[in-house]
Amino acid sequence: MNAASIRTSLARRLGALVVLVALVALVGCGASKGMGTVAPSKDPKADFLGTWTAVSVSDKDLGDLTLEDMTGLGIYFRITLVEDGTGTIDLAGDVEDLKWSLKDDTTVLINDSETAASSLELKDGKLVGDEDGTKMVFEKGDLVKEDMPKGGGSTDDKASEAVDYLIADDELATIRMTEVFVDFTGDPGFVVNFKNNSDKSLRIWSQSESFSINGEMREPIGLFELTKPGTYVDCKAFYDGAEVGHELASLKDISGKIELMDEDYDVLRTYDFSYSYGAKG
Repeated sequence: MNAASIRTSLARRLGALVVLVALVALVGCGASKGMGTVAPSKDPKADFLGTWTAVSVSDKDLGDLTLEDMTGLGIYFRITLVEDGTGTIDLAGDVEDLKWSLKDDTTVLINDSETAASSLELKDGKLVGDEDGTKMVFEKGDLVKEDMPKGGGSTDDKASEAVDYLIADDELATIRMTEVFVDFTGDPGFVVNFKNNSDKSLRIWSQSESFSINGEMREPIGLFELTKPGTYVDCKAFYDGAEVGHELASLKDISGKIELMDEDYDVLRTYDFSYSYGAKG
């Protein structure tokens, strides 16, 4: 893959990674090099209040990314903690509310729903989360600059075809596969249109360990979205072309399950997904 392809792949993978922060407990046990130790305040909460920006991510699959790397890909991750125990998580403009509390004087528990709380530890003036090979370091302040590079180059797909595959249509959601493509990096994928028919916000998510392609267990990357009542969104999912092939015909015998969830990640419905490029009917 060329440099542009690598950067695009990293952007997608990082996007999936930080969305999952609400589902995976990040236990703060990593150290980071700081600018010096911050003396504890009289009120322990005071050290945590304000906006924090992710300045580095270290991951066994992504490698090491700095803030400059992330913003160059058009990605940033911020959390804001307010004194009353509320706040927000902001992933490149996708903002969700959170609740937070102190576990002790140096550890904050963050939860954006009723799932297990994420844990970040205050070390050398930074918030650090570390779990299973993934480490995120946050520094205090809104460090995302408007003039930071946002990447460049053509992002036109190499190939695409319209399809019409109805996955689900009920009182909660209409889910339809509308397109298959090979993007400019050579990664094949598909577009799923997700319409929320209910009066509450809903999510779709590819059920973990349910998807296979051409007889091999592989999860599509990016098959998750949130919609508000009465709205729709196009969800663009893809596979790594280096692993499955770089053609539309690589999208053979894809099967799995798509979960429909509420805002708290409780599963409401599960739908079967089955598609094979070039198949009749």
